[in-house]
Amino acid sequence: EWYGHSSTFTHPSPPSLSLLCTKYFPSLNINPEYRPSCIPSPSGETIAELHDRVAHALSNIIQTVDSESVAEGEVSILICTHAATLIAIGRCLTGNMPSDVNQEDYLAPCAGLTKFVRRKPSVNQEVEHGADGKGIMDWKDGKGVCGGWDCEMNGNCDHLAAGAERTWHFSGEETFSDPGSTGVEPWALAERPGPNDGQPTSVNSSRAKM
Repeated sequence: EWYGHSSTFTHPSPPSLSLLCTKYFPSLNINPEYRPSCIPSPSGETIAELHDRVAHALSNIIQTVDSESVAEGEVSILICTHAATLIAIGRCLTGNMPSDVNQEDYLAPCAGLTKFVRRKPSVNQEVEHGADGKGIMDWKDGKGVCGGWDCEMNGNCDHLAAGAERTWHFSGEETFSDPGSTGVEPWALAERPGPNDGQPTSVNSSRAKM
């Protein structure tokens, strides 16, 4: 989820793995050694910071799948996410970052399906480390993450009886109200319907895919 850049409240973070395994998904076989590749800043993110975090996360996902894939042929990865993150995913995979961040390039309706296909085998991008230690990837100017991807389906809603609904797009930098005022556990608020509704995203590559 993306709540804009605001220091007026602590932004939601994912629950701990132990909480997920014991309280919410005890029947799932979750790897107890799993560690997230990156977690959003508790003080929020600008749109640029969101895109760089998404690029970093995508690179980790793709390279992990590449390293684990031993079978020939196509491998697919399904990502379910929110609208702001979906738009950033499209830009990071294709490398096409518009000069106007509000441009409606990747559509994000409720339950829309977007598909990306890999251009060529994995390429590990060089990462520059800033003063905060975060990796900044060189994915813009058409390069894309891990060799670049092409969008073959954009916000498709043919599977929905009512078609596309509540399509969201960026409207400049945003600062949302304090979600903690609802009384809901802070981390759970990332799953509530809000300005960024959940979006399933399918990314396919010629070898290891998302």
